[in-house]
Amino acid sequence: MTTADARAMLDRARSLISEQGVVADLPIIPEAVREIGDGNLLLVGEGSNVEPAQVSIKGSGNVIVIGKGVLLQKAQIGIDGNAGVIAIGDGAAIRNARFGIRYNNCTLVLGRKLAWRGGMLFCTGNNVHVLVGNDCMFADKVMIRTSDGHGIFNLATGDRINSPDSVIIHEHVWLGNSARVSKGCVIGGGTVVGQNSIASGSLHGRSIYAGAPARKLRSNIAWSRGESFRSVPEKFKRTTLHFIPHGGQSLATGAGAKYLPVDDRIYSKIPPTDRGLMFNSGTRGAGDELVNPSDLVNVEAAHERYSSYNGETPGTALMAWLIAELDRGGNSWDTVLYRTHAKGGREIARLSRGNPPFSNFEREVAGAARIAQESSRDINIPAVLWTQGEADRNNTDRRGYAESLRRLRCDYEAVIQRVTGSTAPVALLLDQLAASFRYNASDIALAQLDLVETDPNFYLSTPKYIFAGDVFGLIDTVHLRPRATALLGEYQAKAWKALFVDRAKWTGLRPRSLVVNGRTIQLELYVPKPPIAPHLSKLARARNFGFRVTGEKIETVTVVGPEHIEIRLERIPQRLALLEYAFTGGTPEVGRARAWGNICDSDETPSIVRPDEPLRNYLAVFQRSLFDGDAVSD
Repeated sequence: MTTADARAMLDRARSLISEQGVVADLPIIPEAVREIGDGNLLLVGEGSNVEPAQVSIKGSGNVIVIGKGVLLQKAQIGIDGNAGVIAIGDGAAIRNARFGIRYNNCTLVLGRKLAWRGGMLFCTGNNVHVLVGNDCMFADKVMIRTSDGHGIFNLATGDRINSPDSVIIHEHVWLGNSARVSKGCVIGGGTVVGQNSIASGSLHGRSIYAGAPARKLRSNIAWSRGESFRSVPEKFKRTTLHFIPHGGQSLATGAGAKYLPVDDRIYSKIPPTDRGLMFNSGTRGAGDELVNPSDLVNVEAAHERYSSYNGETPGTALMAWLIAELDRGGNSWDTVLYRTHAKGGREIARLSRGNPPFSNFEREVAGAARIAQESSRDINIPAVLWTQGEADRNNTDRRGYAESLRRLRCDYEAVIQRVTGSTAPVALLLDQLAASFRYNASDIALAQLDLVETDPNFYLSTPKYIFAGDVFGLIDTVHLRPRATALLGEYQAKAWKALFVDRAKWTGLRPRSLVVNGRTIQLELYVPKPPIAPHLSKLARARNFGFRVTGEKIETVTVVGPEHIEIRLERIPQRLALLEYAFTGGTPEVGRARAWGNICDSDETPSIVRPDEPLRNYLAVFQRSLFDGDAVSD
């Protein structure tokens, strides 16, 4: 094994840390390399002294990386298995402790500046991990385990019912004397677990837990290694208010609800969380009327309200999903505020600067910033959601619409930067206009995809052709049913989290390249979670899974790789032929878009609104020339 192999193994740990949202600084691969046994590497950073007797390895292909200035006093490290990784961050001080991994492909990360007075940590089980964030403090006799140590089985089937499970401890966690952390436990950042407590399940951040089992005694706390508040890490002294403004048309306001039975007009009637907030005047703004500043003074737990024609906005479900994910990632202290300043039936020109919806956006940003300041929170507004296009579908050209959206994004950014003092760019997060019951897809959908492909400040959450059926489909020819609107909110939240919490690259599922070879078209896609596959459980099978080549007949559409589709035609296509997806449909069907497709990835991100179906990413609506680049209509 070489240091290059060690880097690859450390990258595995880095991916796990990123995936789980743990703040843990991995050590840099040091110069000092020691080979132990059968292809195992021990890499020790400057200022760290590790005696050979402190390390025991049985197996091959394992890597132990110890950062700079690490103290291991009367500490024992053990590995019994293959392809395991142990990483200890810079400045850790571990005394009187035994820790290690057992079985194969395990990962153990102890973050920077861990202070541990003594105890045991056993990462046991194939493909199991223990991730400990930076700046944690473990007292004496702490025990952390990923396994019960012995099997328990179902007598009827012989299946094991107590399989090992990973443990995640986020940054700045204090475990008291003789605290125990059980398999599958996730402890949020900034939390204290009292002495002799048994932690299991999910423990919220910035809280005190104690008892057996450990129960929350207090929330909204901060702790320090000293006795002064001044020594609390800065990031744990304040919380953040994330404001999510939402512009556009009627799909952002819940329009069409009056055509539903009274009891079916609202899905999110009860606040799902006290950390998802709305202004006291609701999730929905004033439309073409200027909002009264007194309506932006206070906040309350978000829920949806029916008003005349309008029902469910995406906001409450968006925040419920986002906060559940923040909790899962150990951040259970931030709050989220949502407000839509959309107005139905308006072209983009009537929603832009100088019009009431934009003026309301300005007032709402100022209101959110004031509420954050008054509650000693930081304000974060990294993006504006945009749900619009129907009013421009048939009367705005592709380039013109794209330029209008670019100007609007810049205007949004200018307001947010002026009010908050931030210099960070502000993104526009789109959901792509698809075909409707009455119309095929249009230049608006193509303009939205153009922006995502050419401008780093535009992103796509989902194409809207995915909504279909009596529950998750259309009320009329355009508007979404309440649970469909809530599902749209979850897709928006998923993209928002990926971009602004996980800081991950977000491409959406969209075309990457195509090659024509005789009668065959090879289409390569950007795929967030490979492999791709036609999905038929929630969307009826579209003809050729949604693909169409103008002027030609398709023989077969075949998935030929995790990111590739092969389309075979009856003949060699004409030079002006266009490849379309979810663009042109046939006979309209009640409750759904007239054009749709079935191609999606293998994302297993869970949905709260539709728990039997994960939030898979569906292929964007597109139209491409087979030979001359993209087809652009003016």
